[in-house]
Amino acid sequence: MRFVSRRELIEGAIWVVGGCLVGAALGGIWLLWSPPRPRAYILGPGAILPDESESFISTDARFLILTGTAGIVAALAAWWRRSMRGPAAVIALAAGGAVGSLSCLLIGRLFGGGSDSGPVNTLIHSPLTVHARQLIGFQAFVAVAVYASAALLCERNDLGRDEELPELLMAAADGHLDAEENMGDRGAAAP
Repeated sequence: MRFVSRRELIEGAIWVVGGCLVGAALGGIWLLWSPPRPRAYILGPGAILPDESESFISTDARFLILTGTAGIVAALAAWWRRSMRGPAAVIALAAGGAVGSLSCLLIGRLFGGGSDSGPVNTLIHSPLTVHARQLIGFQAFVAVAVYASAALLCERNDLGRDEELPELLMAAADGHLDAEENMGDRGAAAP
């Protein structure tokens, strides 16, 4: 018996690719929405003294808002798609959220300007980046948490998919029930 069907795998792959594309679009929005990057002073090779600016926090907060919102929308869209409900959707949301956050970060970093290096004793503009690295997994976390909340609130065991079980599963279930009933009859007849 398969854990997920081939159709669910294909739909899951589409969700992951969609997450990447949405993340790239969010990277452009993040780039436009973020404040100018602060200056930094190059003390030596690998030693940078950043300017004490709120820009570091505000770029992270804007990244958090964009990716968190994308995670919520993706989870609700996946839940709305009844045919995909189940473990494949959870995996697709987690992978799509991770890929989406990384593509958002990549677009912001590539087109945001700035540099991490330069000659000693010079001022540079810092690149657009996420300083709290844990935020990269936030979109995936939010998407899975919202989807799991919807699944927990669903009253039906089949998550409302309205699909019949595959023939093999039905046959296995019938055979299992018959075996239990026969076992119970034998157990009662034994001295």
